Amino acid sequence: MFTQHPQRVDTVFVSIPHDSLTVRIASGSVQVPDTLHAVVRQTGGEWYLVGNLVLAAALILVTVILQRRSIGLQRAFNNADRKRDDVRERAVDARISAEAYVVRRTIRGWVVAVEHLRGLGETPALVHVGVAGAEPLRVVEEQLQRMAADAPLASLQVGEAVREAYVLYYKAKGPGPRPPESLADLQAKAQHVRTAEYQTHFDDLQSCLARLTAAIDPALRDR
Repeated sequence: MFTQHPQRVDTVFVSIPHDSLTVRIASGSVQVPDTLHAVVRQTGGEWYLVGNLVLAAALILVTVILQRRSIGLQRAFNNADRKRDDVRERAVDARISAEAYVVRRTIRGWVVAVEHLRGLGETPALVHVGVAGAEPLRVVEEQLQRMAADAPLASLQVGEAVREAYVLYYKAKGPGPRPPESLADLQAKAQHVRTAEYQTHFDDLQSCLARLTAAIDPALRDR
């Protein structure tokens, strides 16, 4: 009959009649005398497996939580970046609107003068109009250049309107007055040709006004 003695961490005692046998567990092996056949079954493996599964599940959970937190932070960063871009875009639109309003008023004055002279039977180009002297032209062109430089930072609609107005202005301005070198040069271009060129320039100027209006804040367009 076998009797089990109190156990120690590294020793298992098993008593049999008349003799006592010590089975020592050392360095992961079971040591028994050659004359004794013993069957040893390892226990505790199930708990080791369960522990590994719990640890793996915890790691997965932590990874998911960190990933979702990272996505949330990235989304918040993107939203803040968009808000900064929107604020900057509105500021640029407002600056362009203010300058476009002033330029439009100036060019309108030139248009009125051109229409007045045409009503008298003349066909003046923009540079021939008295009010469009060197200084007003310089001021308008500086304002147009500033607006064109700001266009990439403006909203899509305002940026496109400013670029088109810039091009149309210089098309309307034409090559500028060039005095003929001889009478033959003066007579080389027929009057109807000059009239057609001036009309084209005037149409470009009117289109420039329309594109400037598109760049102005709606609250100021009709004023």
